[in-house]
Amino acid sequence: MASHGAVIALVEKRREEQAALAKGKLEAEAKELEIRRQEQAARDHEERRRKAWIELKQACRTGVDSIAAESAKHVEMDLLASVWEDGSTALHSAAAQGLVDCCEMILGRKDFRPQMLKVKDRRGWTPLHCAVSSTDNSGDICIIFASHAGCQVGARDNDGRTAVGLALEWGIDTAKRAILKAIAGRYAKVQAKQEKEAEEAAQNEAQVKQPEKEEELGPTEGIKALKEGRIQDCIGFVKSAWPFINHHDDDQGRCRTLLHYAANIGEPDVIEAVLDRADFRLADQMDLDRATALHLAAANRHVECCIAIIASGRCLQVNSQDMRDQTALHLAAVRGDSECYNAILAHEDVDLSVRDFRNKLAAEYAMARGMEIEMPVIPRTDERDLAVDDPDLEVDM
Repeated sequence: MASHGAVIALVEKRREEQAALAKGKLEAEAKELEIRRQEQAARDHEERRRKAWIELKQACRTGVDSIAAESAKHVEMDLLASVWEDGSTALHSAAAQGLVDCCEMILGRKDFRPQMLKVKDRRGWTPLHCAVSSTDNSGDICIIFASHAGCQVGARDNDGRTAVGLALEWGIDTAKRAILKAIAGRYAKVQAKQEKEAEEAAQNEAQVKQPEKEEELGPTEGIKALKEGRIQDCIGFVKSAWPFINHHDDDQGRCRTLLHYAANIGEPDVIEAVLDRADFRLADQMDLDRATALHLAAANRHVECCIAIIASGRCLQVNSQDMRDQTALHLAAVRGDSECYNAILAHEDVDLSVRDFRNKLAAEYAMARGMEIEMPVIPRTDERDLAVDDPDLEVDM
């Protein structure tokens, strides 16, 4: 007969075994429940993304920006990047409809693919071209796209038009101005700084130490201050009534203007001050090497200087050729400088057919250096063709 203690021990052991079995059963049930919960969550997530894709396409057609933006948050990037039958993407559609919030949502996603900004539809239009066509919100959307580093501002459609060229053709000045401002914004020329320029200029001018005698402000004072690194003094001279803004410096026989020197050393603030002077007439002036200020800015990789010159609207001879018959666009291409290249390409009068002393296009140099550009189509005339009104033309009848 078992002792009292042995019976108690056996009962306790069986109780522990039953508790362990019950615990194991509960854990198994909880694990199975979690698996089912995860599977259901995955199905719900997939359904939500599928529904979001449908809602996004519908919102792009109807122009409901709030729904489009919320839907774009959940759609898989593979779907957003997919190309439709007409060659366009969801980004093309959102841009054409003027859906500002939707475009911001797509570009702001961590998994956004910059290559989407270069996709062309059957017309050769990128999303930036479509943004120009959105007359209601073209300015806002152009800023969003052109500010992104992946956007090729100089991309051309099937008719050879850049986004800026399309804006000019259609008379949409807001889009043109927005793109030029956005180029500046890509290189830290943000809109907030532009709005404060007047206030900062006034403060800087007040801090400039002006010479005691007016006669000391001779024709070389501005260039001298710039060469000595006294940038704020130089800007103060330019923004004052200093009458020698069009002076040529004959130092070492280079015949350069203040604009040349500012572009050469990379001082965009000086360039903007000079080009803001209504009486400055030498924006396209050549030095003795036949170089303009834009040539020097491109040659020295000063992208902000290139932007300041192009965005000013004062550069009328963007296709000027130096002693080697190279334009500023050639120089940017030769150096493989895509930032300067795109900044210059934003000028609506850029002629991509200009050839240098090697008979090469700027685009040929750019492609040889691995820059992502498209070779322009340059029509050629067969020199063997005779003029229609050639008096010596004989035709057998």
